[in-house]
Amino acid sequence: MDYTRLKRDARFWGVEAGKLLLLAAVCGWLFFGKVIYGLPVLILSPLLIRRDARLYLEKKRRTLEGEFGELVTLLSGQLTAGYSLEQGLLRAVEDFERQAQRDKVLSEELHRMTAGISVNRPVEELLREFGRRSGLGSVRDLAELTATAKLHGGDMVELMLGTVRQLSDQKNLALELKTVQAAKRFEALIMLAMPAGMLVYLKLTNAAYISPLYELAYGRVLMAGALAATAGCGLWIDRILKPPEG
Repeated sequence: MDYTRLKRDARFWGVEAGKLLLLAAVCGWLFFGKVIYGLPVLILSPLLIRRDARLYLEKKRRTLEGEFGELVTLLSGQLTAGYSLEQGLLRAVEDFERQAQRDKVLSEELHRMTAGISVNRPVEELLREFGRRSGLGSVRDLAELTATAKLHGGDMVELMLGTVRQLSDQKNLALELKTVQAAKRFEALIMLAMPAGMLVYLKLTNAAYISPLYELAYGRVLMAGALAATAGCGLWIDRILKPPEG
């Protein structure tokens, strides 16, 4: 699987279609008084799908990088025990699969690696291919370091231990960044939800008070502008909080 772009994932597309239809229905009822009037909101579908696909792939890559760190830890233990890189990787894969309590994202890649090793393909070449598919810089770096160590000689055990430390540091940094972003996203969600919450309250408690907004021409124009402003703010906030690439 290519983790740098979204291709076929029935679950993702099914959930995405449901979310977009629900969003259109809510916007139609809330801003125009009828669910059917929310269909024009689907014009924003490409932007919303692109955003959700990016978040979906980022989550997959974070999971993949965490599982790869577990594999490298197991591999360093096998190398310390005296196994060669190829034998150690095969045994590390066996240990990793045995420890898995459920299907893991990395399993598909591990099957590719074991199949490659069985036909005598170099481990560094397999890691390079995995790095290209996953988009993980740590995998690409390990592939290049492994190739250099095999070519010029080097302490493979120390190399793996250094990779484990690097992945651990990256994981801790990503966790801190994710915590800060989650707090900011929650604040942004509250700001976006407050106007909509006020509309819901008024529609349920005193619908006659705001009926001109839904029945008169100027009211409909005003509500369309409010919806456009809300959508623009949401896209702007998402752009601000978008994590850096790579």
